[in-house]
Amino acid sequence: MLDTDVRALQQAGGEAMKPTTACKGCGAPITWVKTGDGKWMPCDTDAHRVVTLEGVILDARTPHWVTCPKREDFRRAKAVQHG
Repeated sequence: MLDTDVRALQQAGGEAMKPTTACKGCGAPITWVKTGDGKWMPCDTDAHRVVTLEGVILDARTPHWVTCPKREDFRRAKAVQHG
């Protein structure tokens, strides 16, 4: 989620981020960020800069499933629960 989205949610009275927790798979610190559709997404705690095509500079976070070494464990567990 981009910081501009976080500010918009906060201005609208919504909660945009939850406190940092540990990933249940790898133990890395993660921050929970609310997406545009209202779902909570685990993200790495470090933010990075993104420049849009219009030249606007934004802060963004990487979804934790991109960097988590245990991400496949979560996919298999979900498939077994619904399978």
